[in-house]
Amino acid sequence: LVLRRGQPFSFTITFNQDFPADKYNLSFIFKPQTWPNFPRVKIPLNGSSNGWSAERLSTKDQENNCVYFQICSPCDATIGKYSFFLEISPLKKDLATKQDLSIFQFDIDIYILFNPWNSTDVCGLLSSDQIAEYALSEHGQIYLGSCEVPRSIPWHFGQFERDVLLTALTLLNKTSLPTGSHIDISLILRRLSSKICSDPGENDGIFPPSSDEPLSLRQENGYTSSPAILKKYLLLNGQSVQGDSGSNWQHAAVFCSLCRSLGIPSRIVTVYNATCGAQEQEKINLYGDKRQQPIIVVNKKVTRPWYLWNECWMHRDDVPAQNSGWQVVDSSAIDYNTSK
Repeated sequence: LVLRRGQPFSFTITFNQDFPADKYNLSFIFKPQTWPNFPRVKIPLNGSSNGWSAERLSTKDQENNCVYFQICSPCDATIGKYSFFLEISPLKKDLATKQDLSIFQFDIDIYILFNPWNSTDVCGLLSSDQIAEYALSEHGQIYLGSCEVPRSIPWHFGQFERDVLLTALTLLNKTSLPTGSHIDISLILRRLSSKICSDPGENDGIFPPSSDEPLSLRQENGYTSSPAILKKYLLLNGQSVQGDSGSNWQHAAVFCSLCRSLGIPSRIVTVYNATCGAQEQEKINLYGDKRQQPIIVVNKKVTRPWYLWNECWMHRDDVPAQNSGWQVVDSSAIDYNTSK
């Protein structure tokens, strides 16, 4: 069951006999699986815990062995996969014993995602048009070529396909994050982007480590779909997809899919005539004029025809208000320079 933060959901529990719910203490438990070191969330019925709430619903034609409930998560709940439990104990304390405490695990996993529809969510967008473009759109165009003659490539993001969400959570599960009740979204994006390409000597990213060939000169491998790449990654049990290390635009496209699968609005930005990385001996010279004003001179011989990165939408309290919103994330691997 996939849910958005701050989104209530209702369900029915059917018991094998009449169940007088008013004679028992009922609590619902959410146990994190994506972040196994994080504390579980226990929500008493008709109560709240850390912003989570649970209540019993009444219906006209309610059967005696059926009980209806509604649970709502806070807009800052930790995203990820959860196991779901029901805890039952007698209401009268003098009758309660250890044997009277029962815990049942539901045969379903709960996935809590960011919620761009909720204005109080850190990923809350401003309009339905933005949500449609940056959160819901499964198909798009990626622009390469040059600024004079741009060339578009169709791409299938497929953020609602099962393999995309599972890959995003698998990658996050591989990272070590500080234990707490909440995880900062910027930290999630840093960890996620670091797993697009494996580090040298490692094999746990989606793509193998960067090759010695400059990114702008690498041959295309034919992929135009994120689910196709990520399905292969999962079939390899979380090992890098064999072959070349992918193109810069493929890194950006896959990262965009992973972000959208988690509910983070994301878009791809193409920069033409971009300066190169370390492998291509980038040189940006800083000079001063007669008034000691800085003059930046970029060696045009080391510019790429294009370079792509991502922008992700988030509200940030750690920066001035005018700098909140779209944040740049570069998921392509560093070109390590091995020259002497």
